[in-house]
Amino acid sequence: MTIDNEASVKPTTQFINDTISTLHHQGLSITESIKVLMSNYQISLHDAKFLVSQHPVWHTVTTAAEPLHQEIVSVLENVEKGHSEKTQRVFRSASFKNSFFMKHLSLNLAPLALTKEQFVQVCRANPELRLELTNQGELIIAFPD
Repeated sequence: MTIDNEASVKPTTQFINDTISTLHHQGLSITESIKVLMSNYQISLHDAKFLVSQHPVWHTVTTAAEPLHQEIVSVLENVEKGHSEKTQRVFRSASFKNSFFMKHLSLNLAPLALTKEQFVQVCRANPELRLELTNQGELIIAFPD
C-alpha cells in the first residue's frame, strides 16, 4: 500500500484502518504502527495510540496487556494517595528509559515478594512483552519495538 504524505489530504477512517491492517500484516509492532500513523498522517500520539489500540487486529494483544495496565494504574494511584509504603518503595526505585518511546521499565518488586508462580502468570497474561525477574526482585519490562 502506498501512503500519500500530502498534508492537504485528510485520510478517511477506513483508509487509516486499512493502513493499520496492512502494517500489522507486514509484521510491524503496535509501537511501530503508532509511529507510522503519526509520521504519515500528522496525528497526535494520543490519537495514533487510540486508533491502533482499538483496531481489531490488535485486540488479542491489548486484551492480554489490560491486567498489567490495570495493576500499574492501581499501584500508581496508591502511590499518589500515599496509601502503600510498599508501592512507594517499588516506584521510588523505578527507572524509565527513553521516556518518549519507552524501551523498558524496571521495577523493584522485592518489597512485594513476587513468587515464581505469580511471575509466570504475569508472563502468560502479557505475551507481547518481554519480562524478566531478577534474583534481586527487579521486574524488567522490555516493550516491543
